[in-house]
Amino acid sequence: MGGSVDIKAISSYGSPLSELAVTESDGKVFIVWDVHHSLIDGISLSLIFDRVASIYQNPSAPSNIIPFKSFIEHQALLSQEEAKKWWAEFLEGAPVSDWPRDTGSGSETVRLTAPLSSADRPFTLATYIKTAWAYLVGTYSGSSDVVFGCTNWGRSSSMPGVLSVVGPTITTVPFRVQFRDESTISDVLYKVQSDSIKMAAHDHIGLLE
Repeated sequence: MGGSVDIKAISSYGSPLSELAVTESDGKVFIVWDVHHSLIDGISLSLIFDRVASIYQNPSAPSNIIPFKSFIEHQALLSQEEAKKWWAEFLEGAPVSDWPRDTGSGSETVRLTAPLSSADRPFTLATYIKTAWAYLVGTYSGSSDVVFGCTNWGRSSSMPGVLSVVGPTITTVPFRVQFRDESTISDVLYKVQSDSIKMAAHDHIGLLE
């Protein structure tokens, strides 16, 4: 297919979500692909590029790519009742965070540091970020019980070969963090990380609702 990809058109309602073009410039041939993020995620992009490179070197090279429908089928086999129960317990009594609010002219700077190397820190980087964001929202909303939207990569699923799935496995879910008077920052970090791990088994329930 020759020509160029109309970036503006692909972003409009009713337009194709994926367009491919082969174009030439300065004596070089380029393949231009514009695809909507609702079709693939970052991992999928790498898988597709690797597959194209593999076929270019060897047209009969076997594929280790797993289709997205297999991911959906796996999710359908999981217990929906168990997932609903977990979410109901996780969010029971959760407030609606009222943010932002007028905090006046005062300001405060809070600095938290964490080692970049995973070998030097007891918690994941995502745990630190979630906890820091929850603290910020809680400070602005005046609440010790915070709920905010969190986008997960969706590849912590129990599905075998999930890292080879081509498709948008990402999912956005509510995440709750509670700051209790008797809790230390380590206690909060541990709870955030523990909840994140448990949530991985239930964060795609919306696909089947």
